[in-house]
Amino acid sequence: MKLFFDMTVKHKLFLGFVLLLTHFGCASTAQVSTSENNTDMIELDALSPQRYTFKVGQKASFSTKVHGSVGLWAEHKIEGDETLKLLSEEVKLDNESNAGMPGGDAAQKTFIFEAIKAGNSSIIIYENYRGELSKKASFKITVE
Repeated sequence: MKLFFDMTVKHKLFLGFVLLLTHFGCASTAQVSTSENNTDMIELDALSPQRYTFKVGQKASFSTKVHGSVGLWAEHKIEGDETLKLLSEEVKLDNESNAGMPGGDAAQKTFIFEAIKAGNSSIIIYENYRGELSKKASFKITVE
């Protein structure tokens, strides 16, 4: 801590500038186009860019942790043009051998979406903890 107080104002400003650039560098919102590569399933990631471009018929998935017995659950919403549809919601237990035991319902929930026609939509994933919104991930999707 003493080192920070011994720094000149110029050095403190430089350090603040570097930290600010690092923060904004990690929060990129650049558009990701998936239509050039012929990938069948695109994994949406809350930490990666939040804009995607798909072709009709292309699929996307989003996975998150759920644990119903402790109140951790996830839901989805599709907004905008009717360009996407939910194909399935899959829940896979983390440890099948603990199924039916107290706390044995920890799992991964995966939403699978399909691009059905050209237009613009958003996928919003709500992660809830004991009935309260704890996280929200939003993805803007353009279907060509």
